[in-house]
Amino acid sequence: MRFSCRDWRGLVLLIFTLCGLPAARVDAANSTDLFELSLSELMDLKVDTASTRSSSWRSQPGIITLFDSSDMRAMGARTLRDVLLHIPGVSLGMDTQNTVNLVARGNWAFEGKIQYLINDLPVNDLIYGTFPLPPNFPVAQLDRIEVLRGPGSVKYGNSAQLAVIRIYTRAEQETQITVSTQESANVLSVNGGSRFDGGEFSVSASLQDGNWGKGKWIDSQGTHADIATSDTRGGNLAANLDWSGTQVRLFHLQYGMDNIQQYGVYAPTAKIDFRETNFFIAHDFELNKQWKLTPRFGYRDEANWRSSSQAPDFVYDYDVRARAWDAQLDSIYQYVEDASISLGVYHQTEIARAISVDMPPQEYFPPDGELQQQTRAIYANWDLRMSDYDLSLGARASHHDYSGSAFTPRIGVTRAEKNWHMKMLYGTAFREPDLQTSNPIFHPATETLKAEQSRVSEIEYGHTLGQKSYLTLSLFDQKIKDAIIYSYEPGYTNNPPIKTRGIDLQYWFTGDVVSLRANASYAKANDDDLLPYDVPNHSGQNMGAANQVANLWLGWKTPLENLGVNVDLRYVGSRYAQQYSAAVDSIQVQQLAAEKTLNLSLTYSFPTVLWTLGVSNLTDANVLIPQPYNDVSTPFPAGGREYWLRAEIIFQ
Repeated sequence: MRFSCRDWRGLVLLIFTLCGLPAARVDAANSTDLFELSLSELMDLKVDTASTRSSSWRSQPGIITLFDSSDMRAMGARTLRDVLLHIPGVSLGMDTQNTVNLVARGNWAFEGKIQYLINDLPVNDLIYGTFPLPPNFPVAQLDRIEVLRGPGSVKYGNSAQLAVIRIYTRAEQETQITVSTQESANVLSVNGGSRFDGGEFSVSASLQDGNWGKGKWIDSQGTHADIATSDTRGGNLAANLDWSGTQVRLFHLQYGMDNIQQYGVYAPTAKIDFRETNFFIAHDFELNKQWKLTPRFGYRDEANWRSSSQAPDFVYDYDVRARAWDAQLDSIYQYVEDASISLGVYHQTEIARAISVDMPPQEYFPPDGELQQQTRAIYANWDLRMSDYDLSLGARASHHDYSGSAFTPRIGVTRAEKNWHMKMLYGTAFREPDLQTSNPIFHPATETLKAEQSRVSEIEYGHTLGQKSYLTLSLFDQKIKDAIIYSYEPGYTNNPPIKTRGIDLQYWFTGDVVSLRANASYAKANDDDLLPYDVPNHSGQNMGAANQVANLWLGWKTPLENLGVNVDLRYVGSRYAQQYSAAVDSIQVQQLAAEKTLNLSLTYSFPTVLWTLGVSNLTDANVLIPQPYNDVSTPFPAGGREYWLRAEIIFQ
């Protein structure tokens, strides 16, 4: 899939052509910004991210972060990736083939340690349990993002260890077309929908074509490569139908890249493609005023990580397809006004087969070319209001064909008052081996991998500061036991415990002229010799992870009625990574300098178009994406200063 509008002048012409079509007037008062909600409204936003019941995020039995379209605008965010960087304590890391994901709470999260959902559809791939973040998933498609920082396996099952990230696309009732252009990418997105008797339908789609941006990468052998030669292209489609208690969700994602980074070596002929289609249908049966029953059926079809290379030192071809069917039945019984019990059962079958594999080791899949596994689970949660406190007790018992049984309990006690809230939480989570990690070719034949098990203790306290601001303080202590990590020899193995502990601060200020959001985090790792995460001769920090991360974004109402200014500041502390050294003509562990970046954007409401002009990385800081392993891959540049233009048109 390729969006062939590579010439930015052609896209600007398209913008002005669209502006000539009939469109609804865009009022400055209706354009989303940080002034849209008062502080009290922000404090009472209702979600069900950590529980089966909807309640204020302050009383949910989990540590919650929320981003809406006004936050995304104030960040000067262009893509989903830009938004996720504003989760407390998060930075970017890179695996092989230019694939990017998050470092969270001091840990590399790519190997199935974060559960991603788009419109409540799980999008972690079936082969490795990963979700490589698409390079140009535009914010024009995003309505809101809800993040559970910490364990969520009781509700979400596999991979919900470090976080659960729920991404929701826009459900506009009018057609909205957004076009954006920048040096590294051109993007077109469309959102629309309609209401009808008993229901509503919405669709959101985008196409993009671009490259990695500006910057020079030095591989593990000292070769210099221009990342602008690494093209990206693709798009996605999300469709939602709600009708008389029935919910239907469809999400299709397809994109590809020139993966010039292949296991730390420059591979100019290497390419990689991802494709997945996810679907579910569910129906709410209201048996009576107290009891609701919801069956759900889902199907997934994937052709992820399809790759090929004709590089002289690395010739390979990889094409493995995977499918999954899942069925679950949820029941919620509210036996009194302030108490409810939820029960559920879940079953999933996964199958992967090799279409063509010519890659060392040569027998990448078993002789019959197919892997299959099943997961079954039962889970329950009890929510009870006791005087001024909310108690939540939950547990999930899961059985996996390969790794056996896992049991994950949790308990949460919360209290939310007008001016303050507190939470005391203890939770556990698990990650079962995926289709490839359970492949005996990729771990010692004498060893059966165990499921990862994590346990987290958390407390949070929040309080108003004056009448316009709110501050939360969160503390966590986390341990991941039997972590499943890949290394060249012997392959996937269970590893010693990974322990991290830290502190997060979140701050909201809603003023008359300036409104801002901010967060700051500190995380420290245990000092054990944790290959391949260990930093030699340095304690308290895992490879590729920063101890300190901070973000601040704000909106300013200018004296001009239709003009708004948005400022975004980000700080990432020093990190360690393997980096090429010309002095020794080899790679060695080096300390990467702390990064300070500034994004600036201006929004202007023209009669029919909401214009945004922005500059990312205004100071042209040197921003790097390290490989969070004590491995051969070297830091990849994230791109320098870049100007961009976006136009949002709503049609009548």
